[in-house]
Amino acid sequence: MKNLVQKAKSISVKLPKIKISYKNSVSHDFGDVNVKKSGSGEDFWDFEKYNVGDSIKKIDWKKSSKQGELFIKNNESENANNIWFYVSKSGSMNYKNSKNVETKLERATLIGLIFLDVLLKSGEKVGIIGSELGLKKGHKNYIAMASELIKKNKSQDNRIRKNDTVFFISDFLENTEKIKTKLFGLSQTKFNGFLIQILDSSEINFPFEGRNRFFDPISGLHKLFNKSENMKITYKKKFKEHQEKLKVLCSKFGWKFVSNTTNESYESIIEKLYRIF
Repeated sequence: MKNLVQKAKSISVKLPKIKISYKNSVSHDFGDVNVKKSGSGEDFWDFEKYNVGDSIKKIDWKKSSKQGELFIKNNESENANNIWFYVSKSGSMNYKNSKNVETKLERATLIGLIFLDVLLKSGEKVGIIGSELGLKKGHKNYIAMASELIKKNKSQDNRIRKNDTVFFISDFLENTEKIKTKLFGLSQTKFNGFLIQILDSSEINFPFEGRNRFFDPISGLHKLFNKSENMKITYKKKFKEHQEKLKVLCSKFGWKFVSNTTNESYESIIEKLYRIF
């Protein structure tokens, strides 16, 4: 852990503070925020169209009768933008095709540690999915939270609230329907997502030739090819289709998607993320 934290801090110390400003794309799946007005005292209300699964107790009958359709209301405290981190530790994340590069898990963990450090220094309230620590604020909590990010592998957390932001770092090589199910299983509410895909360059370029045995850590299946190069066109076509499905999934729900390979510099992924914050 010590080496990972030291490497992450050697990068994050050079980075400016950031504030996450997240605006959902208009989507019928998430509902649209329509009106924000003050109520009595210090309460402020945010209204959105009722969706199946929303609590009936939250329906604002007065506004609903005026608009001719159902609306629910959430007070300002429910709309606080907390930030959560999850780093996938699935078997496929341990892959690397060259001894000269790090594993996908090492890269994913370091990216998580870098932005955890930056966000805590920026005054954001941050949590690790599955950690008992809960949400923390202030750089003094960095080491404890870094330890949790490195160790924890739970992918569900019912503390994630509406409008919270989740950094989900993985290779996202599963079937996109499974990915969708997993992401929505994070919590019982709607959240903003940053999906950071970490890949080994060989998973994009398929540089293999001759006799090779391939192992799928997700399914556990082995496959032997005598002329691997014959599979290159088919593989790259399937990979491109998978990437397009991921982008469509993110676009549909207003999530941000970036990818990075383990042979790229950390500056490249940092630049991409700062550009979309």
